[in-house]
Amino acid sequence: MRKLSIIRNLKSLKVKLILNTIPVVILTVLLSLGVGVYSSYQGLTQNMNDDLTTMGNILTESINNGMNTMKTSFRSVALSSTLSAPGLTSAQLKTILEQQKDSMGYESLSLVTTDGLVLSSKADLNGKNIADQQYFKDALAGNTYFSEPMNDINGNFCVIACTPISNNNFKGVLMAIMDSNVYSPYIQNIVVGKTGSAFIINKDGVLIGNISKEKVTQRKTAEIHKYADLTKSGITVYSYSTGDRICYHAPLPGTNGWSFGIVAPIKLIIPLSVY
Repeated sequence: MRKLSIIRNLKSLKVKLILNTIPVVILTVLLSLGVGVYSSYQGLTQNMNDDLTTMGNILTESINNGMNTMKTSFRSVALSSTLSAPGLTSAQLKTILEQQKDSMGYESLSLVTTDGLVLSSKADLNGKNIADQQYFKDALAGNTYFSEPMNDINGNFCVIACTPISNNNFKGVLMAIMDSNVYSPYIQNIVVGKTGSAFIINKDGVLIGNISKEKVTQRKTAEIHKYADLTKSGITVYSYSTGDRICYHAPLPGTNGWSFGIVAPIKLIIPLSVY
C-alpha cells in the first residue's frame, strides 16, 4: 500500500511539474516569437525606409527635370522666330498662337501687353485684362511663372504659365493655359505594392499632382499634411482610414512651398501572418 501511495504521489508531483512548466514554456515561446516578429518588423521597416528614400531621391530629380523641361519648352515659344517675324498683324499673331498652342498641347496661348490686355485666338480670353493677376505681375518682372492648379480669369480650373516676351512685334508677356493635371504625369508611374503611390502638394497640403486626377480637380487635401513638416525631407508614419501608412516626403526646390510624397500602407512591410 505504501508503495502505491508513493507512486501516486510521484505521479501527482509529475503532473504538477508539467502544469507549472507549461505556462513558462508558452511564455518563453511567445517572448521568442515577439522578439523575432519585432526584429523582423524593424528590419522590414528599415528596408522600406531605405527603399522609399531611394525612390524619393530619384523622384526629386525626375520632377525637377520635368518641370525645368516644361519651362524651357515654354520659353522656346516666347523666343521663337515665328512670333518675332517683323510686320505681323494682330490677326496673324492670333493664327500663329493657335498653331503653337496645338503643337505644344496647351489649351490656349495668348500675348498680353504690358498693360495687361490679352490678345488671344480664344474668344473668352481675347480682350480681357489681367493686369491685377499675380502670375502676370511675376512674368512682367522677368520671371517664368507656372501656377498650381487654379481658376483663371474666366473661372476655368487650370494651370497658368507666363513668361516675358519681347520681339519685333510685341513686348509684354506670353501666357499659356494648361490642363489642371499637367503635373500628374511626373508621378503617375510610381507604384508601391497595390495601393502605394506618389503625389505632389502645394504649401497648404492640397493635391496638385496625383494618380487619381479627380483628387486634383476636387482640390483634395493630402492626409500627410496633418502629420509631417513638409518643408523637410523625411519619413513619417501616420494614421489613415484604411490603416497606418508610411510616407517619404521632400520639398520641391524652386517652387512656392510645393512638396511631394511616396506613400505605402504599413501592411505592405509586415508579413500577413504577423499583421
